[in-house]
Amino acid sequence: MTLEDEFVDELDLEYPEIEIETDDLKLIITLKKDYSKEENIKLRKKEFFNDLESFIEEFRETPESNDLMLYYDLENFEKSLKENNSKDNNMNL
Repeated sequence: MTLEDEFVDELDLEYPEIEIETDDLKLIITLKKDYSKEENIKLRKKEFFNDLESFIEEFRETPESNDLMLYYDLENFEKSLKENNSKDNNMNL
């Protein structure tokens, strides 16, 4: 696939989207709002980041955010079970 093909594929999306990644997070951001109404890019970016901050604050209070963090409880629980099973098996030897 050529670069031109990839660009055309991106234009075919219903909404613009970007994937960003840091050492701690990987996010796919899809813009449903039409930010083109603001011609000044600085004001457009300001509007976008205000919306993003609002979204994060809303998400912080949702059950889904709790569910996301509960993943680590499950992961730790599973590790604990494995460790305990390993200790039990070693004691039986």
